[in-house]
Amino acid sequence: MINKRGLSGVVETVLLVLLTVVAIGVIAAFVVPLVQNNLDSAGSCLDVFDQVILNEAYTCLNSESADLDETTVDLEDYILNEDVLVSIKVGKIEVDGFLVALSREGETKTFEIKKEDLAAMDGADGVSMYRKRLNSNDPIEIPTKNEGKTYRIRGFANVERVQIAPIVNGEPCSVTDSSSIDQCMNK
Repeated sequence: MINKRGLSGVVETVLLVLLTVVAIGVIAAFVVPLVQNNLDSAGSCLDVFDQVILNEAYTCLNSESADLDETTVDLEDYILNEDVLVSIKVGKIEVDGFLVALSREGETKTFEIKKEDLAAMDGADGVSMYRKRLNSNDPIEIPTKNEGKTYRIRGFANVERVQIAPIVNGEPCSVTDSSSIDQCMNK
């Protein structure tokens, strides 16, 4: 009569080891690229933490009050134009742009500044390059390494605080600097 027996212990152990190795390989094929992509984007944001800051000397409110009869209008409540000047300094890195968050009591508005952007037309709401001359509609420029630029943002009055977050490799990073904001003093 034929002796029927199951698989030997050695064969079972080899099969379990092979099955485990295959399972680890399949899992690694999916997990490693996912983790690597997340680490690459996180690493680029770590490099900018102390490299993108506000130049507080030139970050201020630039208000122009209307020439009105003070007996009919409370002049403090009436502002014809209020531009926020935001001056950003970049260290030894390259950035694609910035997110600038302007805050006032109970409200925040975020403006995106990127290389491809066109400046807002003079007098229109939005972001433009700050120039001392009037009617300046220069295209948006992003500071290169060890450089700074000042932007004029119009369309959000009574700003109390400004925050900046750089955009690196197309992805926004965390806030790198923030400051309270005061009136410009002939800057």
